[in-house]
Amino acid sequence: MTAAQNPQQPDSPSPRKASHTTAAVTPLQQALVQFVTAHPGLATPALADAFGLPLALCQQECTSLQANGLLADHPLGGWRASSGRPDSAETKLPTGVNPRYLAMLFEQSLDGLFFMMLDEPVCWDDSVDKERVLDQVFEHQRLTHANQAMCRQYAAQPEQLIGLRPADFFAHDLAEGRRQWRQLFDTGRLHTETDERRFDGSPVFIEGDYRCLYDHRGRILGHFGVQRDMTERKLAQRRLAESEARFRDIIASTADFIWEVDRSGRFSFVAGEIEELLGYRPDELIGCAPFEFMDADEGARIQSIFEAARAEGRALGKHENWLKTKQGGARCFAFAGVPVFDDHGELVGYRGLNRDVTEQKQADESLRLSEQRLRALFEMSPESIVILDPETTLPLQFNRLAHERLGYTADEFARLPIAAYEANEDAEAVRAHVERIARTGRDDFETRHRCRDGHIMTAMVSVQLTEIAGSPFFYAMYRDITELRGLSERLLLATGAGGIGIWEWEINGETLSWDEQMYRLYGLPVGDGQEPYTRWYFALCADDRARMDAQLKQALDAQDGFDSEFRILRNGELCWLRVAARIIRDANAKPVRMIGCNWDVTDTRLAEERMAREEARFRGAFEIAPNGMALVDGAGRWLQVNQALCDILGYSAEELLARDFQSISHPDDLPADLVALEQLVSGATDQVHLDKRYLHKDGHIVPILLTSSAVRDESGRLTFTVNHVLDLTERRASEAAMLAAKEAAEAANRAKSEFLANMSHEIRTPLNAVIGLTELTLSTELDARQRDYLDKVRHSSRALLGILNDILDYSKIEAGRVMLEQTQFRLEDLLEQLTALFQAAAEAKGLDLFYRIAPQVPRQLIGDPMRLGQVLNNLVGNAVKFTEQGQVELAIRVVSERDERIELSFSVRDSGIGMAADTIERLFQAFTQADGSITRRYGGTGLGLTISQRLVRLMGGTIKARSAPEQGSTFCFHAEFKLPERAAARIGAPPHAIGQSRILIVDKRPAARQLLAEILQSWRMTLLEASSCPGARQAIAQAAAAGQPVDLVLLEAKQCLDCRFCPVAAPPAPAEGLPPRALGDPPTPVVLMVSSIEQAQLLARGDSSELPRLLAKPVTPSALFDAIANVTQAQRPVRAYAAEANPGSLSPLQGVRVLVAEDNRINQMVVEGILCQIGASVTLATNGREAADLALQQDFDVVLMDLQMPLMDGYAATEAIRAHNPDVPIIALTAAALETDRERCLAAGMNDHLSKPVIPAHLIEVMTRWIKLANTTGKLKTGKQATAEAARDETTQPPLAEQDVALGIDPEQLTRLRQLLADSEYVSPELLGVLRQNASPAALRILTRVEQALDAFDYESAADTLAALTPTSRRRQRT
Repeated sequence: MTAAQNPQQPDSPSPRKASHTTAAVTPLQQALVQFVTAHPGLATPALADAFGLPLALCQQECTSLQANGLLADHPLGGWRASSGRPDSAETKLPTGVNPRYLAMLFEQSLDGLFFMMLDEPVCWDDSVDKERVLDQVFEHQRLTHANQAMCRQYAAQPEQLIGLRPADFFAHDLAEGRRQWRQLFDTGRLHTETDERRFDGSPVFIEGDYRCLYDHRGRILGHFGVQRDMTERKLAQRRLAESEARFRDIIASTADFIWEVDRSGRFSFVAGEIEELLGYRPDELIGCAPFEFMDADEGARIQSIFEAARAEGRALGKHENWLKTKQGGARCFAFAGVPVFDDHGELVGYRGLNRDVTEQKQADESLRLSEQRLRALFEMSPESIVILDPETTLPLQFNRLAHERLGYTADEFARLPIAAYEANEDAEAVRAHVERIARTGRDDFETRHRCRDGHIMTAMVSVQLTEIAGSPFFYAMYRDITELRGLSERLLLATGAGGIGIWEWEINGETLSWDEQMYRLYGLPVGDGQEPYTRWYFALCADDRARMDAQLKQALDAQDGFDSEFRILRNGELCWLRVAARIIRDANAKPVRMIGCNWDVTDTRLAEERMAREEARFRGAFEIAPNGMALVDGAGRWLQVNQALCDILGYSAEELLARDFQSISHPDDLPADLVALEQLVSGATDQVHLDKRYLHKDGHIVPILLTSSAVRDESGRLTFTVNHVLDLTERRASEAAMLAAKEAAEAANRAKSEFLANMSHEIRTPLNAVIGLTELTLSTELDARQRDYLDKVRHSSRALLGILNDILDYSKIEAGRVMLEQTQFRLEDLLEQLTALFQAAAEAKGLDLFYRIAPQVPRQLIGDPMRLGQVLNNLVGNAVKFTEQGQVELAIRVVSERDERIELSFSVRDSGIGMAADTIERLFQAFTQADGSITRRYGGTGLGLTISQRLVRLMGGTIKARSAPEQGSTFCFHAEFKLPERAAARIGAPPHAIGQSRILIVDKRPAARQLLAEILQSWRMTLLEASSCPGARQAIAQAAAAGQPVDLVLLEAKQCLDCRFCPVAAPPAPAEGLPPRALGDPPTPVVLMVSSIEQAQLLARGDSSELPRLLAKPVTPSALFDAIANVTQAQRPVRAYAAEANPGSLSPLQGVRVLVAEDNRINQMVVEGILCQIGASVTLATNGREAADLALQQDFDVVLMDLQMPLMDGYAATEAIRAHNPDVPIIALTAAALETDRERCLAAGMNDHLSKPVIPAHLIEVMTRWIKLANTTGKLKTGKQATAEAARDETTQPPLAEQDVALGIDPEQLTRLRQLLADSEYVSPELLGVLRQNASPAALRILTRVEQALDAFDYESAADTLAALTPTSRRRQRT
């Protein structure tokens, strides 16, 4: 500890301490003392090697330190820090040495300095397995010290570097890391250069020197490193290299070799491709003048250029010269050079480059010779050739024929623009034509030129746009075709009209001359009119070539003409051409030329082929048609019939042709037949359809469907009709059979429905007695064995009820009678139902049940909560049933949200027995389970998943399963819901009432901690985690010491139940000194997360007031919020209201008068027992007549009505009661559980329908609702109207200001609630429960809306809603 760390020690040394120091301690000596203090036993050579010092210097420094009493000999050899110093232990610094100096030496170094030390020294010699030692080093060597320079090198904070291991530095390449460490340990030192990345991702180049540190036994303690940031130097080197590369590329692209000459003109430097070009090595040219490698005249010329530039001190400029090669040849070079001056400005030589232009010179000479030849051809051409300026259209060059054909001299023609001799186009049209050619680049056209003497010449012109020396020009040729045009025009008139192409074949020359029409016939672009014979031959279809060869040879040999037809492929289509030709022979009768024409006969050929195909097709179809076909003339006589028609009617073809259709038609159908025939004959229609009857030859009637289509001549008159006759005999028989089958199926379905109804009624009646009497017996005094037996009876009967309900649900779904409700509900209510149903079973098997709800999931949804709950119950129940150990997790998340609709994903994952792939495929089939053993072991109907799948489909989704044997299963489905009109609050909306608290989660299960953390983090809470109570206490203490104390502890109770001394779960001993509802120091409030069994165990240990706030598992966001808020707001006097009110002290049905109409004695006992337990007054009627009479004689608050009773059934009894008392609530209590039974009850005037077996809670809830509604309004709606009004959304109710109802709310409690909402403070569930206790139905609706607003943390809307309530006492004062 330094003076700065110990306030009792002065900053400067005392005289006594100063006496021990005879000389100032240098920073190096301080470092040596500090290092030996940390690593005693190091010898002088090891110190010298560790610090990179000469051995003599290190020995001198250590001896000096020993003389000053700072170092001493170690008993085992080497050095140790002196223990005889009066002010310090062995590991402290010597007196008078300020430890800040040592820190300055380390911290202020411009190089990065660091130590990486091993947890324990390691041996590194041939006696050890070095690979295993490296494994130990990479795991246990850590960076222990790093100065600021090293932190700057890596752009890191010290805490980011300290503690890093070799594996952290070489995570990207462990093999390279191990190689470097092995080299360092083998040699004791290492010098490397590495390309690394800083913590911010930028590159850094590091040059490092590293030395091993050894103890007195030669074992490696770690190593010391010095690192230099070489980034700037490396980047500069990289830029220099890139610059040099660019320079080399530039030289390579601009010169073949570069040179330098001195003042006298002799080479002092040559580089490049000099040897490849001239054959000389660069060293052979050094000292020689370039003029020595030139011809005398060339050398003198270049030398004069050099001397003139040298005299003026200017650049040489750009020149060309020829240099002789070593082999005796010569090459031409283009060169340029710039002067080079010394520091005094004196010219010392020239520097330049040469590029070989020999090939270019040779090409220029060839071009010159070529131009001479072309000029000769230009003048001698039989065509008129003109090169024109596109701007002025003046001729720039032209040959002799160009001006002579127009009658102008060369001088005259050179001054003529095109418009001066163009006869077809005026000046503006000529300009437009020129611009068009400039755009397209070419034009071939025919025009007329005006000659100097005035006559007109027809010319064929070809113009090509070209470039000469970078400028555009027109290259034009024209030919005089005046006479040819006259002939061709006459011929074109003839051939064009007939689409005839003219050709001529020079037989010996194998060439063809084609006119434009020939190109069109063959689908080819118009050419120059000269085509090879092969162009025509290969245009032929391959199948026709041999035939045409033979026919052509025959024509040439037979002294005859040539006439044939052949096929070609034109533009991808097969076409027919006709050829006709005349053969011209020489004096020896040898064919020399053939002149002919082609024309297209494709349409004719296709028409003939089409007609033949149609005729054949019609004849084939007519004869083999499976139905009757006939041709009939306008008088009704048969012209042609097929065999099928003969088979239908029993006549031969000859017999039918001898008749008309009237003779075989049913007499009753003839009038309609004649009307249809008249419509066809008159042209009113071209087709008629008749469902009629023919008479078979044997006399029986044949039902047929007749379609008759008219065929007319060119004038529109009916020629004949085509008739299609379909025999309907089998169809009519099939229709009759189908009708009978349909009636039979409907009868069977009715029988099935009646069977289901009867079965349900017959099973439910005794089952009601079993369940009811079991429930009543369980409420009496029983011993453990009796209670166990009755519990088993209750579970078994409820299982039987579940099977019965599954069968009825499946029946309704199969019949399509299930309709989903659309009502607003809280998703967490369903989770609480799941907890109540399955938590105990899961806990009994040692399973963890978790809910994972995404923060984006709305709290309120609009849909069918009952059906959604049914699906979730089935999936979660199966998961618990088929899982023996592990956990079951329900996860809910948002898939998509748009247009006030939301799609949610529900998945249930377990760690149970799993399934094979083939089992999953049949999993959703009705009455199917994985295998027979499943039913024997676990029970069930196999309908649950089938029903769930169909319900999910009704909700707009699908259900899928993923599983593998012994790896658990996951069932997931999507479902669509509407969102409430107001902005839907989300599960993850941060609660206003509890703010941003710091919460400690204590649970040994990581998955449980994660689920809680997800909820709390969405509320922006600050979280800490611990896996045990000792860890929790430590975390509480550390947080308090850091000035951020923990506000609340969420503690899982399972690990506390077996602890005798835990101050949380059980009353502590007085010696503990901690309140029972707090943990740690400082004491922190605790919420204890418990299952139902754990809660019972805890309550059995002590009074509930001694326990912390309990939170039921699995945890839901709403319950978690209530628990946190209840603890953090415990100082507020809210709980007093709940304690004083004692909500459970009185039953809501205390003293209610109930008429029970039930003919079964056991069922009477069940219902009477349930009602008497809650304080109701019960009157029994054994049939419908007795019930109606009692209702007329006495006043009842509610009537429970069975349906099937003697003397008068429940429907008739209801009608009789309604005739005199329309307002008393009548609730059907019956074993008839089908939807049709419910609808019939409502239609008869009952208010509601409950099916047997009786569920006490459900019965009490329905009776309470209807009795309160009757007492509030004074008048009830019955039947479907009552059900619709009860389910109507509260937003349709009139404003409460307009309702004159008794609210039944205590004014003081209501004022308290208003104050809490005004201050945006937490409202406890207990206070809301007190307000609900005696509230009227209207007030209950308002309080429900207030609770919905509080669920969304919308205190303003809650206050606005509450404003509609006026306490009863105040309203009375105003009246």
